[in-house]
Amino acid sequence: MQGDPVSLTCFLNNLHHAHVEWKNPEGHILFYNAREAKRDIRIRITTLSQSEFSIRITSVTFKDGGNYTCTQYDDNGAFEQIVEVTVLGQPRISTVKHGKVNVVKCRVEGNHHPPQISWILSNGPEFIHSTIYRDGHTFVSEGSLGVHHVRNRVMVKCLVHHPALYSPPLLAFIKLGQRQKARPSHPHQSAHRSPWGTEDSSRGLHNNNNECLLIRGVNLSPSGACYVQRLSSQHQR
Repeated sequence: MQGDPVSLTCFLNNLHHAHVEWKNPEGHILFYNAREAKRDIRIRITTLSQSEFSIRITSVTFKDGGNYTCTQYDDNGAFEQIVEVTVLGQPRISTVKHGKVNVVKCRVEGNHHPPQISWILSNGPEFIHSTIYRDGHTFVSEGSLGVHHVRNRVMVKCLVHHPALYSPPLLAFIKLGQRQKARPSHPHQSAHRSPWGTEDSSRGLHNNNNECLLIRGVNLSPSGACYVQRLSSQHQR
């Protein structure tokens, strides 16, 4: 992740009769044996033995992403190892209100492969919606949703998927609307009634207060319930 440290390890074969170097993705030599060739106070040697040459980068940035090359030179030639470094940023979510519309935006950056943004509203289904563009060393994904006429509390989740993640997707969320007050129970109301109500396949998902939770691009409720609209993101170069 952006700002985290990363360790790179190169496995050696009898360094006593060889030389070894580390190069950054731009092809510049970082270290030749124990000598520092390119000065960067964030990069240092952690292990240099007959079998291993490891370096550590503190507080990685997107510019640090790419392929690092470790090359061992001996009488038999050169043996090369490549370590790929991918840097991902944390997703950033924000909201701004335009009249009765809450515009929720999510943005994330990453190396090598473009991160993919998906959305979940409260306990609704997950859907993909984002725009991707290239910005120097990184791919940028941005997505926007317009949430209309929020009455009760709705949680908008932005999830980020990337091939370099070996864990669940990154998550950022924001809560919209007022916290719902407890209501007295009615004696004739079923105790097993779902709080999420029924699904209208042509329009979206309603809760039992006749408010919509997930609508993609249409206002389904003439009575002024909420709806969600996908907003396109455009990048101006």
